[in-house]
Amino acid sequence: LTSHPHKGMSGVQPHSYFPHIPWVRFQKPCTRERQTVVIKTAFHKSFFDVFKIVFKNSNLTRTNRNFRFFQIFTAALQSFSHGTNDAQKSMGIITLALIVGNLQDGSNVEPQVWVKVACATAMGLGTAVGGWKIIKTVGGNIMKIRPANGAAADISSALTIFVASSLHFPLSTTHVVSSSILGVGASNRAKGVKWSTAQRMVVTWVITLPISAILAAIIYFVIHLFLK
Repeated sequence: LTSHPHKGMSGVQPHSYFPHIPWVRFQKPCTRERQTVVIKTAFHKSFFDVFKIVFKNSNLTRTNRNFRFFQIFTAALQSFSHGTNDAQKSMGIITLALIVGNLQDGSNVEPQVWVKVACATAMGLGTAVGGWKIIKTVGGNIMKIRPANGAAADISSALTIFVASSLHFPLSTTHVVSSSILGVGASNRAKGVKWSTAQRMVVTWVITLPISAILAAIIYFVIHLFLK
């Protein structure tokens, strides 16, 4: 068997098996997401470096106490930024399905009210029921986060998401927040970051793509059998 850098095994390109899939459009966001993980981590590290310079002469205990209250507003800001980008993707997919199924006019791509309510409810319930494991991993298993660290991570994450939203660039809030905590931790003390946890998270991000694709294909195949 032979391989080619732009082809699969035996020189066969992926679109030879799935010619109807626009692979170029699929590869672009994946490539950009891989590249921006490093960029985001470096940006968040630089952002916390500025924090340390500004508050270097402040009392540590008093500063963390003040940041504990300030973080309420920074967390709210991050939640709002999440709604401008990541939360829109679910609404967009449902709206696309409605348009394809002739249940919504194709000239109007605005998500219907019930779609917005359904997505907001699902995200809220998902966070309340199963989100604590993610919160525990991101909030405690990467590094020991103090209020000042959390506030810096919140602000830099929100800024990153706002800029991406203005450029119409979809991204994952989880990736941004995780990168911000890695950057803050690296700026504070690189040895204090549990890089093994970060490595497992990156591996999970990578394998999520093929697993989701395979599950979607299986579900579609089963549904298609009943709709014949």
